[in-house]
Amino acid sequence: GILKVSRQFLQDSTFPAEKFIISKLAERIGDKQNDYFTVGTGSSQPQGIVAGAASGVALATGHATAIAAGADTAAKAADLLSGLNGLVHAVGYRYRTPGKAGFMMHDTTLKAIKGYTDSTGRGLWQPSLAAGQPDTLCGWPVYVNNDMAEIGASAKVILFGNFSYFYIRSVGTVAVDRLVERYAEYLLIGFNGYQRVDSKVMDTNAIKYMACSAS
Repeated sequence: GILKVSRQFLQDSTFPAEKFIISKLAERIGDKQNDYFTVGTGSSQPQGIVAGAASGVALATGHATAIAAGADTAAKAADLLSGLNGLVHAVGYRYRTPGKAGFMMHDTTLKAIKGYTDSTGRGLWQPSLAAGQPDTLCGWPVYVNNDMAEIGASAKVILFGNFSYFYIRSVGTVAVDRLVERYAEYLLIGFNGYQRVDSKVMDTNAIKYMACSAS
């Protein structure tokens, strides 16, 4: 929406208020774009990566809530590892390209998974030892995206796949219109930020999701 700012504020401010406003508009647009790029329906908005992904693995009743509860046990760890491996192998081998394939999930989902170990006592999640490189889950890079659904009934909680098959089209950069006359009688100036973008999963075989059961 249009952000309306008083002329008095812009005139009296002791710091570069207009520059600050524009930077915050850009942040707001970026946040909304990430939301659309993640869960957008593709109808009158970009298609999000979750909407474009295909079904990979469904967690059985009670499985997801047990994982979310933490408390590592051998049985739950084995179930989780089986589910993650099933999701990886739901994606065809030719798509599992090192450096391009990986997991994506909400931070709370990753938090729940961090406490689990395999049968040898090795953590399923491993922190990166190289600056600028992602942490790994079952040997694959894991990326946090808080526009992904958290663990819950019927939620698509984890993606795995080759993310290079998810295309984003951006037309130009973020633009901001300064609306001087529109609210002049109220001594307000409007700022309207926007950018043209679109997105789509180009091959549904390349990206699959793990979904929780309905109950």
